[in-house]
Amino acid sequence: MIHIQKLMQNLSWKGHHSQSCNVLTTHNNTLEHYSSSPQYSPLSCYCSLSQKKTLSNPLSIALSFSRLIPLLYLIPERTPSSSTPPFLESHQRHRHRHLLSPQQGASTMLLFLLLSLVFFPSPSLSLNQEGLYLQQIKLSLSDPDSALSSWSGRDTTPCSWFGIQCDPTTNSVTSIDLSNTNIAGPFPSLLCRLQNLTFLSLFNNYINATLPSDISTCRNLQHLDLSQNLLTGALPHTLADLPNLRYLDLTGNNFSGDIPDTFARFQKLEVISLVYNLFDGIIPPFLGHISTLKVLNLSYNPFTPGRIPPELGNLTNLEILWLTACNLIGEIPDSLSRLKKLTDLDLAFNSLVGSIPSSLTELTSIVQIELYNNSLTGELPRGMGKLTDLKRLDASMNQLTGSIPDELCRLPLESLNLYENGFTGSLPPSIADSPNLYELRLFRNGLTGELPQNLGKNSALIWLDVSNNHFSGQIPASLCENGELEEILMIYNSFSGQIPESLSQCRSLTRVRLGYNRLSGEVPTGLWGLPHVSLFDLVNNSLSGPISKTIAGAANLSMLIIDRNNFDGNLPEEIGFWLISLSFRVVKIGLVDRCLGV
Repeated sequence: MIHIQKLMQNLSWKGHHSQSCNVLTTHNNTLEHYSSSPQYSPLSCYCSLSQKKTLSNPLSIALSFSRLIPLLYLIPERTPSSSTPPFLESHQRHRHRHLLSPQQGASTMLLFLLLSLVFFPSPSLSLNQEGLYLQQIKLSLSDPDSALSSWSGRDTTPCSWFGIQCDPTTNSVTSIDLSNTNIAGPFPSLLCRLQNLTFLSLFNNYINATLPSDISTCRNLQHLDLSQNLLTGALPHTLADLPNLRYLDLTGNNFSGDIPDTFARFQKLEVISLVYNLFDGIIPPFLGHISTLKVLNLSYNPFTPGRIPPELGNLTNLEILWLTACNLIGEIPDSLSRLKKLTDLDLAFNSLVGSIPSSLTELTSIVQIELYNNSLTGELPRGMGKLTDLKRLDASMNQLTGSIPDELCRLPLESLNLYENGFTGSLPPSIADSPNLYELRLFRNGLTGELPQNLGKNSALIWLDVSNNHFSGQIPASLCENGELEEILMIYNSFSGQIPESLSQCRSLTRVRLGYNRLSGEVPTGLWGLPHVSLFDLVNNSLSGPISKTIAGAANLSMLIIDRNNFDGNLPEEIGFWLISLSFRVVKIGLVDRCLGV
């Protein structure tokens, strides 16, 4: 570039250029202007323009220069002066225009080629450095869906590329989101050359191999999401050297070994999710030192059997604690009661023993508690009425006993799952007062008494399963009052009386199981033909009357089990057409029992 500038200086001379140069930028008929302006050299005008930066855009300068090329062969008349360049002195004897000599023409063309290299760089040279890094990353990845097709070297910055966001002032890359793009290859460490990168998501791709230790050079990274990929090996201990990291999600990979002890050094980390990996050490106590944590999710890892570290009670900013299927043993530590901001506690699918500690009733911000599939014993703790924000409780598949507390049922619950335990006594009527209850599953307990007769009246009940208990009395007529009930499962109880007529209007139903009770009377006509019911089970009751022809409307029915009742009359012809038109699997009618191939 220095040599080109010297060459341009040698080809220019002193003089007044402003008038002709202004013409260059304001007149289209440049050739005619210069041909009638013998006092000015086109080349000197161009050089003056470059020096004065009249045309600041390199492309504009190059285009203007290209329009001067024909004039480089035309030299206007000049009188000799001290400012005349030597190579034009021989032309000042003539007052008419004439062509340069072959040697001078060749020199001029060489100058043009040199200037072309300056003002017409190749596309890759026009892209800034961060864009060049990203283009190298693109070359290192497999991109079968062409998700990175917009990453073009013809751009000056990568800010308009797919998945890229830049700072609007500096045009520096701050965010890369290539989630769900089907790209594959090792983690591109070159990303860490982007000094202002704060957000990186490669969620749900095929990023493979190990996570390199030099990821610690992404010094400004705040959000790192590499979940649902194919990463393997141990976590690099250098992850904790990211001083600004707040969000770390490595869910759904194949990381193994221990969680690095360096993780205790995280200063700003708020979210850590290592779900569905192959970590096989213990859940380390030092995680309790990351005082900034709001979310800790280690679920579904084959950890070495161990206790819940009491140190986790130090995470006073924690809002979500998920330790599902982590090979936990022992009792639930009282220290968890210090997590006053906790809204979601999930300890399901472990081997926890002992009682549910009463200290958990101090979790005054809790919204959801998941304790199902453990070996917990004893009664539900007193004081659960203090959990005024509790919406969902699942303590199913344990060995809990005693009664269901009324103070629990008075909470504004949305979902209550206590199935497969040893609960006895009656279901508190207050459960029907909850305005948001959509799920109630209490099957396989020893519950007695009647169901609240207003159950379903105050809330849009969707799933009800009280099978395998000792409930008696009538089926509440209000179960589908809000029109959203999908499943009503009541087998193996002692319900009596007639099936409520209101259920025949419940078009949302998909499964009806009322078998093995003491129901009597005729089945409501409309119940036979509900359009979405796939399973209709009335077996082993004292029901009577005919099978209604409305069964022709049961378009989704695949299992009809109504034997061991007192139905009479003939089978409706509609059943025959229905059996032919549908992939009907099981028919047990009683009048004619038969099983068809599945």
